[in-house]
Amino acid sequence: MDHTPEKSSNIRIFLFQKSALAFFGFMAACLFATTDAEAFVCKWIRLNSEHFEMFSSIPERESRDMLVQLEQFRAAVSQTFFKSDTYEKKTRMFVFATRSQYQPYAQLYKGEPKALRGVFIPGPFESQVAYVYETFGYDLSTIFHEYVHALVAAHGLTPPTFFNEGLAMAYATFSASGDKVTLGKPDQESVAVLAHMNSLISLTTLCRVTKSSPYYNEADKYPYFYAESWLVMHYLIFGKKSESITSEGMSKFVDLLKDPKMSVNTAFKRALGLSAQEVHDMLDEYRKKAHFMTKTLTIPAKPFRDKITSCPATEEECDIELTNLQWKSRNDESCVAKMRLLADQNPANPRPYEILAAMALKARQTDMETDYLRKAVANSTQNPLVYVWLLRQLYDKSNLPFDYIMPDDTCAEYRGYVDRALELAPNCLEALEMLAHVESQARDMRLEKINLIPPAIGGMGDDLKAKALLSLGIVYYRLKDYKSAEMVLKRFDSMPKPQAAEKATADELRRRITYAAGKASVVRIAEGSNPSYAIKPTEPTQTQTKP
Repeated sequence: MDHTPEKSSNIRIFLFQKSALAFFGFMAACLFATTDAEAFVCKWIRLNSEHFEMFSSIPERESRDMLVQLEQFRAAVSQTFFKSDTYEKKTRMFVFATRSQYQPYAQLYKGEPKALRGVFIPGPFESQVAYVYETFGYDLSTIFHEYVHALVAAHGLTPPTFFNEGLAMAYATFSASGDKVTLGKPDQESVAVLAHMNSLISLTTLCRVTKSSPYYNEADKYPYFYAESWLVMHYLIFGKKSESITSEGMSKFVDLLKDPKMSVNTAFKRALGLSAQEVHDMLDEYRKKAHFMTKTLTIPAKPFRDKITSCPATEEECDIELTNLQWKSRNDESCVAKMRLLADQNPANPRPYEILAAMALKARQTDMETDYLRKAVANSTQNPLVYVWLLRQLYDKSNLPFDYIMPDDTCAEYRGYVDRALELAPNCLEALEMLAHVESQARDMRLEKINLIPPAIGGMGDDLKAKALLSLGIVYYRLKDYKSAEMVLKRFDSMPKPQAAEKATADELRRRITYAAGKASVVRIAEGSNPSYAIKPTEPTQTQTKP
């Protein structure tokens, strides 16, 4: 959620007051010197829990309490909404004791740092959170809200804007007391806005709001959008609903909305058997009654607390992580040069290379990105997504046809990357998609590995799912299981908006399947080439290998 007109496209900022504290210019070199000095003088500690890493300058006890609450929150959301154990990017959290300590890392507006409540920054390999403890203490609602968005992305979901924002708002009021947690407390700001609305926004309008819409951006409109989005999702998750409104029905509704030609009214009727007006009337009644239910769960704190480890953060760690935070928050190009220096000073540490790869990615310097990813892998990075991104980079550069068969040495290299990613995170959907791609082009396909892919496809987002289905179709085609290949292609055809290249690959695969299943003969590639199967159409085509 973002209630400021001046939004960054990839960083969500939450202002707790309208006026920013004055902060007049220092030279970049002085800023780095101040940053480095403060970073170590304040005695940072590094803590790790199962899903979070925290750099904290507040006392260790309070830091542990915050991590426990974050883990309880994640568990509560997973139990009540996501209900699957998909791998999530590690979230690295920075807890600053005071506002002045945070100043060098705050996003600037007109040359001055904004007065912030907190900031959530997504990234290709991890998410970051910066938080000022001084004023807000344990009020983590901002972090809860944005972490829900991170979970949505991790589970491969691409819901409409109202759904995504309303879901985050519905869970952001989470509270914990010992082992008892409470979900669904009313968002008082939304309740107040709803009470003053003469009527709700039409669902046709609400469901089609995007991040470029007036209802998302304009100061006289977005309070109503957010309030009604909260109302819809609170009703769906915690309210006493009509029997027609089920989680399965809403999932179908969201999928139907992906088709821009589908009317909202038709989507409601097909998914729920109700018209948009009928659903609107149910929501309006829920708003007027203002009896908003909550849910209490028991989520023991001790297991999370027992797994937390802590140690003093080293000067090297502080330099690397705070420089990265400054770069992400301010897009400060001088941080790139400093990160290169840190990489040179710590050549065995994979972390600077991971960050430099992200910097090169943002700058669209693909060769440098690949080089840094390779260095991170050579230094045994523990982040599975680094291996996945390296594989993607290598494939994107090669532009290979779908019937390409890798030489053995290339296959061994690529399998090494994807196997290591899955060793680190067996439920990483990105790694499983790459596994499908690699095996579809391997000389001898590993069927025991391929069997991991079909159960995972349902949890993938549209982009990953389309790629995985095509790779699986190629696998079945090479195994001469044409019926299964055709079933996979039918599932691909139901995907919304496939990319042109993917559509072309699907059409070519379908043509070859039709030919092979009919009158084509399967021939063995001549001795001396890769011994894989290919179709012999009217114009002979051999399986292609790298020269």
